[in-house]
Amino acid sequence: VIAGSSLVKVGSFKFTAQYSPFTVDKIQVKIPNGVATAVSSVTLRYPNESGVSTDSTAYIAVPTSEAYATATFTSLTFYIPSGTTKELDVYTNLSAIQTDGDSGRGVTVLLGDDGGFRSTNSAGTVSTDLASGDLASASTGKGTMYVRKSIPTLSAVALDSTTLTAGSNKTIARFKVTADAAGDVSWDKIAFNINKTFGITLGATTTVKLWQGSNAIAGNFATTTGSLLTQSQMYPVTDTSAATTDLNLVFLPSAEQTVSAGTSLTYELRTTVGGLASNGNSLDISIPNAQTTASTTAAASVVGVDGETDPSFTWSDRSSVATPHSTATSDWISDYLVNTLPLTVGNLSVTI
Repeated sequence: VIAGSSLVKVGSFKFTAQYSPFTVDKIQVKIPNGVATAVSSVTLRYPNESGVSTDSTAYIAVPTSEAYATATFTSLTFYIPSGTTKELDVYTNLSAIQTDGDSGRGVTVLLGDDGGFRSTNSAGTVSTDLASGDLASASTGKGTMYVRKSIPTLSAVALDSTTLTAGSNKTIARFKVTADAAGDVSWDKIAFNINKTFGITLGATTTVKLWQGSNAIAGNFATTTGSLLTQSQMYPVTDTSAATTDLNLVFLPSAEQTVSAGTSLTYELRTTVGGLASNGNSLDISIPNAQTTASTTAAASVVGVDGETDPSFTWSDRSSVATPHSTATSDWISDYLVNTLPLTVGNLSVTI
């Protein structure tokens, strides 16, 4: 989620009334103290006795020595009729990013059970206990939301033709990177999965280029069979291993590539294509989505090793206060949660 966004949903909690209806009038929301500076206020959304959706907002109190910051709500009118289940949704209002450390903070919430809850049933009986102690949002349909200054979106761009032909400087993939209107983004690695018919050859990595407009981006390529600097040919036709039909191709630009806020840049992957046989030929290019956890650090610590698609896309929300921005700043991020990944960016075929 983008810092400065309003009403970002971070939790959804279900309340069930088995025998008697009850009204919840007090709830305490806990936010881990280490991420509390990323949140300006908390809003609860719930149905009242008439079934009307109601919002209540409270600002957070940040203690100096406790594990959680808290937002305490009183005079709520959250009503759960007998024999029904109703949901309480928790939203946060995110603060603008102020320091390097704010980017990448994982915002999650708990409903507190240590004196921060109160409900009253139809008989007037008051309860101050949640059924199972503090309730975590991660177990109730909404997990951790990571704060970013801006985010990228990757999307495929149609090729001029889906017919595979032999020759040099052939475009085999095309895609664009879009920066959110909230701010610029940069990227410093992109990786491709290449799946092809056995026998098709693609040029040496020294001839493979990633183009943006009329310019080939300076940088180096690697595959799963070699380093960034020593590749002679990606798929030798004499190699009968399975690697000839399914390999990774990784590109590291010589300098970070920046996409301005609210704009898109289109990229083309070009190489020499050969080895087309008389039977069916196919070539499929995709950008995978390898990471399953969030990380925010310097680019070199995120990129990985030669030829590996883990991660497939290394990017920055440019939230660092360091000037000038560089790959050494601590605001670089893996492909985790990047919009639309995995993504097919090239699909060509031909029968000769």
